[in-house]
Amino acid sequence: MSGKCKYFWKLQSGLAINHMKFDGNLEVEKISKKKHPIVFVIIPGNPGLIHFYEKFSEVLYSTTDIPVWGVSHTGHTKTDKQFDHPDVLDCGLECQIEHKIDFLKQEVFPNADKVILIGHSIGCYIILQIMDKMKEYRSRFEKGVLLFPTIERMRHSPNGKLMTPILSYGRWLYVFLAGIFNLLPNFVLCRLVPCLTSSERCVSDTVLEHLCPKVADCCTYMALEEMYEVNKRDDEIIKRNIDKLIFYYGAADRWCPASCYHDLKNLFKHRPNCAIHLCEQNVQHAFMLEHSAFIADLVAKWVFPVVVN
Repeated sequence: MSGKCKYFWKLQSGLAINHMKFDGNLEVEKISKKKHPIVFVIIPGNPGLIHFYEKFSEVLYSTTDIPVWGVSHTGHTKTDKQFDHPDVLDCGLECQIEHKIDFLKQEVFPNADKVILIGHSIGCYIILQIMDKMKEYRSRFEKGVLLFPTIERMRHSPNGKLMTPILSYGRWLYVFLAGIFNLLPNFVLCRLVPCLTSSERCVSDTVLEHLCPKVADCCTYMALEEMYEVNKRDDEIIKRNIDKLIFYYGAADRWCPASCYHDLKNLFKHRPNCAIHLCEQNVQHAFMLEHSAFIADLVAKWVFPVVVN
């Protein structure tokens, strides 16, 4: 993985939080102390390992010259030896929102004047909640880029209909399978994981490094809560922040179907210039598997007016 991408652990409200900083500076000390006029902050999907977005971050930084930071969801990474792994009850959806708010207040805003939030999947829902709960920081949120946003009716989406009963009654199976994977020899995993996930090293290496029963337990617990808590789209939050939001829906996304795009586009038909886009390429929901560079270039193009101003 790139030497310009640095990963850190911090204790936040008694919980181990894993975060990333990518700003082209190889010296950790300078990364931590440098004050930035603006930074990107990535809120991941689920599984919420920020390592999945390393190539995306690299391309985005090289295109914009803006530092790219990000934070994993609590409990979704194998914890550094000096910390205990968070309890699964600390890894639910509402807890994740509060953890991101604390991270922004403690780690980001003391070191950056303004922020462009980038959310993927459930990370988009979290961004909407952040912008609603941190109204006093509104002027410092430059943009919120919502990629393949799962912000409504998750349980009723095509994938939601399949996954809700599995997560409700068979969540233990994922934990069990993660344990089985951990027992396999490393040379087998090194061949197997890229075939099951992606040829992108930042994806396959991350799975190899962090796949374990505790991580699987936390990821699936959060996913189960998503199915029941992400239901009605919060149009009031969107209306209050529409000038700062950029939506990007997949044409064949089984988590947030194109009908979600058309519904939102229709809601704001009186504002034709609002940034609600539908993917014209066949980019899958988990874009990090094959299309990190393409999506990073899109984001760079969208935020260019912000960057040059």
